[in-house]
Amino acid sequence: MAQLQVLIIGGGVGGLALAFWLGRLGHSVTVVERFPELRAKGQQIDLRGQGVTVARRMGLLDKIKAARVQEQGFKFVDGSGRTRAFFRFTDTGGKGRQGFTSDYEIMRGDLCRILYDAARESDNVRFVFGTTVDGLEQDEHTDSPVTVRFSSGASEQYDLVVGADGQGSRTRRQLLGLGPGERDPTVRPYGVYAGFFSVASLPSDEPVATGLLAPERRTIMTRVDNPRTTQAYLTVHGENPRAPELADAIARRDVEAQRRAFADIFEGAGWESERLVRALREREPEADDFYATDVCNVQGRSWTKGRITLLGDAGYSAATLSGFGTSGALIGAYVLAGEILRHTAGPSAANGGGKGGVDIVGALRAYDAKLRPLIEIAQAISPWIFKVPMQKSAWTITLTFWLVGIISLLRIDKLLQMLGTDGKPWDLPEYAELESLKA
Repeated sequence: MAQLQVLIIGGGVGGLALAFWLGRLGHSVTVVERFPELRAKGQQIDLRGQGVTVARRMGLLDKIKAARVQEQGFKFVDGSGRTRAFFRFTDTGGKGRQGFTSDYEIMRGDLCRILYDAARESDNVRFVFGTTVDGLEQDEHTDSPVTVRFSSGASEQYDLVVGADGQGSRTRRQLLGLGPGERDPTVRPYGVYAGFFSVASLPSDEPVATGLLAPERRTIMTRVDNPRTTQAYLTVHGENPRAPELADAIARRDVEAQRRAFADIFEGAGWESERLVRALREREPEADDFYATDVCNVQGRSWTKGRITLLGDAGYSAATLSGFGTSGALIGAYVLAGEILRHTAGPSAANGGGKGGVDIVGALRAYDAKLRPLIEIAQAISPWIFKVPMQKSAWTITLTFWLVGIISLLRIDKLLQMLGTDGKPWDLPEYAELESLKA
């Protein structure tokens, strides 16, 4: 098999999964990550639907199971901390419709470490940390490689470049030819802002995801994954009077201003709000992992330009809170690697766009064609999905608690779980040759 020189920009879930597959295919893979080391941090994520199937085909599902967060369910509380509804976790074995707490809840850092270790089993994969890409140059009309300029001053050529650098992808901006400050037309905001960080655990913290609905369209959620820290999730709708201040801080990437804005917005929200606000205001060490973002999706007419393509949130983010990001990245990496394999040494590879029998352009077209139907399903999220639980007044919150209380009491959520599988029908392609490969 011909060996491609592949550059993957970003060492997150999607980039690591693609490095895993392409290394086993015998290609020379370089992964560049802007952080000085593997970014094995982040909040709780989950695998659902075909994402579980891909992890199984990678041979990593047992390791993921062993690292699962033992979350026992999800509950709503009111401002005084009283439980208003509880949805208990039921293990479905990854089959059928899952509840809020999935069968495969795992910390982002743990999943990245599993994928990183698996990718490094191949001698064909190398990692370069503390480096960014400053420029990409290619001639789309000729069968020539991509010239990449790095922050180190070095310049290299690659047969394929994959941007797996997240929702705020610099690769995507370069692909679109956007200058500094230019609006990215592929980003579709939902008018919701989210902040994530950790706080020191208390003895009273339970292994249950706990959510509060607060007036002025605010929500708080906490989750416990270890004895030392508790995860905090703050979300606020753009209709909140203080939201413009937060939106401006996020747009300017001013982390200190983001902290202050979240603290101001959630002051007096009830339940655990004072504990969380204090962690932000006093810069408690556990909260150093603070991260804020606007909730949006990324919808581009194409993820590819010549020999450069996008993977995961960089190309097709469904929404920060959709629960699809991790599975989408794993599925995308699997389909991209599978199509590269299928377009190796075939008739189209011999007729252009390929190197040594690999039709790169054809593989990228097939990657888009195969994956796009799933992405369109995942991105069909109405803004009302976020607005409904983010109520403006206390009385509408009381009504919401009454409704979810009935659902919990009558176990309607269990009935919904039995009706079908996660998401709408989409058949995950099978690449038998890919799954049989060894490091």
